[in-house]
Amino acid sequence: MPSTLYLPVGETFRARAHVGQRREGLNKRGGGIVDKEMVEMFLAFTAGMTAIGCSTGIIITFIRRRSKQPLPPVEVTKRLDDVLERLARLENGIDATAVEVERISEAQRFTARVLAERSAAPALSDRPRGYTTPH
Repeated sequence: MPSTLYLPVGETFRARAHVGQRREGLNKRGGGIVDKEMVEMFLAFTAGMTAIGCSTGIIITFIRRRSKQPLPPVEVTKRLDDVLERLARLENGIDATAVEVERISEAQRFTARVLAERSAAPALSDRPRGYTTPH
């Protein structure tokens, strides 16, 4: 059965917290009161936060400048309006042509039906040609 280790609150097995106590002398690596690794980590964190802040500012500035593009000149707007008018006229012309083609095809179907009925009808009786009016 494993033995249970009881530690006071706020302390871990590897290192005991020295809250409120002043460290005197040198640390294990021969430095001052603050560990060299801790200073490096603090500087790396500070550099990272500074880089994120600067890059965010640069990106926001870029987006703002890009969204404020100047309006196109009056000449370009006028030419676009002319193109829109021409396209509208072209569309009307195509619609009119479609109506006429439909009318012609309907007339052709009617003619074909009349010719088919005429060829199927019995021949006329043999009457003498000439005037048949009484005198």
